[in-house]
Amino acid sequence: MSDISIRVEGLSKAYRSGLKEHQHETMLDALAAGLKIPFSPGVDCARRNNHVSVMNVAEPHVEIGSLITRTPEIKGGCSRIAGTGVTVKRIAGWHRMGMEPEQIAAQCGHLTLAQVHAALSYYYANRAEIDADLDDESAEYDCLFEQSRQDT
Repeated sequence: MSDISIRVEGLSKAYRSGLKEHQHETMLDALAAGLKIPFSPGVDCARRNNHVSVMNVAEPHVEIGSLITRTPEIKGGCSRIAGTGVTVKRIAGWHRMGMEPEQIAAQCGHLTLAQVHAALSYYYANRAEIDADLDDESAEYDCLFEQSRQDT
């Protein structure tokens, strides 16, 4: 088990952090907003003298291989995040459009950041195959779009 410890100083300096709808002017604002959200079990947080420490003391062990799965009868056998219908290809597509892992996790609120990173790891390990699938889908979309324009 590994512990995570974060020490932050200079909390009143101006920073831009967070997604547009949750943008904060200073790191202190961002942390204060985050501290209002209940922590998961096993997370200990203390604030002393304008310093914030967060320690994950009881994170359950997760096998990385258990986060991605393939089932022939679900999503045509495409690799997907286990327990969900979200395919690695969808995560890779958003990533190729420039979305950061945190934005992707926010887009699919039921996904954890670990699941998104697992999908991206799978994508990078199988990039040629997944990119070819995405490129084929894009070409098919372009073809159908052009056909629809000609029909009108």
